[in-house]
Amino acid sequence: AFTENLNIEIMGNGVQQGAFSLNDYDSLEGVIVMLRFSDDIYPFYANLEQNSSTSIGREKYSFSISDPETYKNIKLTKNTKIRFYSRSDIENTQQLFDEEEKKISKDVSNKKESNTFSGQIDTQIVKRITDLENKLNNLALNEDQNKRQPESEIEFDYEYLGDGIFQNRADESYLTFDEFESLKDENKKKEEIASTISKKSLKNFYFSGEKKIIPLEGRISPRALIDFFGISENHKPEDSVVSLRGGQTLTGDLLVSDAADINSIYVPEIKIDTRKVTISGLVKSPGKYDVPVGTTLEDLYYIVNGFLDYADLDSIIFTRESIKKSEEKALEDSKQILIDNIFNSAGSSAITGNTSGINQLLPLINLASEIEPVGRLTGDLKPGSALSKNLVIEEGDEITIIPSRSTVTIAGQVLQPITVSFEGGLSLADYISLSGGFTKYADKNKLYLIKKNGTSVPISNRLFMMETQIMPGDTIVVPRNIERLQPIPLVSVATSIISDIAFAAASLNSIRN
Repeated sequence: AFTENLNIEIMGNGVQQGAFSLNDYDSLEGVIVMLRFSDDIYPFYANLEQNSSTSIGREKYSFSISDPETYKNIKLTKNTKIRFYSRSDIENTQQLFDEEEKKISKDVSNKKESNTFSGQIDTQIVKRITDLENKLNNLALNEDQNKRQPESEIEFDYEYLGDGIFQNRADESYLTFDEFESLKDENKKKEEIASTISKKSLKNFYFSGEKKIIPLEGRISPRALIDFFGISENHKPEDSVVSLRGGQTLTGDLLVSDAADINSIYVPEIKIDTRKVTISGLVKSPGKYDVPVGTTLEDLYYIVNGFLDYADLDSIIFTRESIKKSEEKALEDSKQILIDNIFNSAGSSAITGNTSGINQLLPLINLASEIEPVGRLTGDLKPGSALSKNLVIEEGDEITIIPSRSTVTIAGQVLQPITVSFEGGLSLADYISLSGGFTKYADKNKLYLIKKNGTSVPISNRLFMMETQIMPGDTIVVPRNIERLQPIPLVSVATSIISDIAFAAASLNSIRN
């Protein structure tokens, strides 16, 4: 118990605690000069409470040990309690400050008030919290001896399972009874510390895309906070913005403002422009990556630490959103050309009774509607290639590294489109025979291969008179003979576009399957 001659109590963390005689110190400045602070002291806020020198009751002051002007004129009276805070105190109470701010904002919104924290609102909040605590104190969790009445909001986060085990409702983690008690005690200490800090001193401090709610008093600059929290790296201190009451703003890290005039302080982060890319399959580190602008495919191979065994580096699948959109537009334009041609031909077909052209175009229109473009970028994409070294990653690119395959696919105008095992001794004619041969609509003079890297290679019209090199992973394409359709150039072009995109998608689906 304090006496009239021993009534200055130093409290809190980051400072040498103790009790001192009022006879030795008549001002706060004199006490602070003799105190010893640790490296963990929070220098921008502290407070004092003592008997009022002019009336019955207690008077309170907030001050900053970093600004002597905030405390040099404060005279001490009886029963003085001076509380200091550590860096850890401020860090640990962030969540509580944030929750309190949300409650106050909600109250302000409900009352349609735009002013800052008012005594009326603070009183209402205290009353609401008191009412809630009274209700909680009357609740019994159940008759189990280890269950007791809730003492803080921490209990709402946990469910008691019995046998001294508590489960977190959010992440389903578990605590023993002793761990739960320790967590409650820790939370209670945080609440006690937060309750001693004046809400009027709280300011928003933004950096690294996050917000801290910190108490500030006296004159302060963004630089002081930047140095204290150690955030200059990866930020632009010189572009710091201080928002003042009244709508004014100050830019710069060295400008000093009175904390009472500050709404918030913002230190911008240095933004590195990046692109999101996904790489999957047989790589050592598959996943989604944010890579800097200018990153090449070759760079990405290095980032993912190379490839696993059995990766087919000649069959790398690279899809790009911009290519997919181009294919979608080409399909839509081609489909519209065919639709227009059908309408233009409808009149003459009705007179002549010849609807063969229309009947052949309708399936192509349906095909164009059913195709899902893949947007594959083709070429030699293996590590070390000229393309991989010069291909710059774009937003949304997807790369898939697949295993080596030993199959050949025959697609298009054959009686039975199939995928068969590769056999080195088989010729192109042999593969066509395995698929049942050509249909009557096949264009035997315009066959081509879709190589496993996605590129297309035409086959000579001397189909059965030459050796055609077919490799594992290739797709043999037998296109439709568009010359059987009406000899209109635009129709031929549209039909070719639809067929090419359709076969490219089918080939890629075959590879993925």
